[in-house]
Amino acid sequence: MTELEQRIIAVGGLKGGVGKTTIVELLAVESAYRGKKVAIFDMDPQGSGSRFVARRNEFNENTDDPVPTIMNLNRNPAEKDVRKTLLQLSKDYDFIFVDLVGGNDYDFVVVAMIADTILSPCSDSAKEFEQLPRVFNAIEKAEENLMQLDPDGNNRIDLRILLNQLHPSSIAANKELRDIIIAKYGKYASLCNVEFTTKKAFTKTGQGLTVTDYGDQLRSKPQLLLDEVIGVRKPRAIKEGVALDGIN
Repeated sequence: MTELEQRIIAVGGLKGGVGKTTIVELLAVESAYRGKKVAIFDMDPQGSGSRFVARRNEFNENTDDPVPTIMNLNRNPAEKDVRKTLLQLSKDYDFIFVDLVGGNDYDFVVVAMIADTILSPCSDSAKEFEQLPRVFNAIEKAEENLMQLDPDGNNRIDLRILLNQLHPSSIAANKELRDIIIAKYGKYASLCNVEFTTKKAFTKTGQGLTVTDYGDQLRSKPQLLLDEVIGVRKPRAIKEGVALDGIN
């Protein structure tokens, strides 16, 4: 399989509390360890991603064993449509990981129009699962906008559902959740092969570190997820009409 030259990877949904910032941090750090020039574009007013990078910088200033650097890019509050800014910034970085705002339909649609991939974390919570149709509606709106801009282009957006915060002991329930997503929502989104559980914390947010930094065995999770994003590994199921270049 061929590694794709992905540049803009967005992570988010239309509900907060789904673990999107943790996923952004994990992927950004894993990419940095692979020698990539990486930035987090923090669109969330809570600024969790920005604080993570700041603490990471503080860690490096106070250690003889520094970890790979990640840049922090903050949204200009006066800029409603960030597409031009993101596309310009993408020329300077191998990867930009966009931390979207939970619950902001406009931002979700706008970023979806230019992102190479969108990861939408979802747990087994009924409230989160009920938000998926809203996510799909936003993606359909983004695809309609792209169709108007380029009627002859391939306007299918690479949206992927990432199961997150699953209970590791709920094997049957987790399988049922996967089966429902594939059967009911396969026309709207791909389903990631990699899943994250509530088993253990994946980051030390107070230090700006992740499992990749401190060599935890859970490092394999962000490794495998990044491999999926860049086309080295296949998702569990692929969205109808989406051609994932580099995947055989």
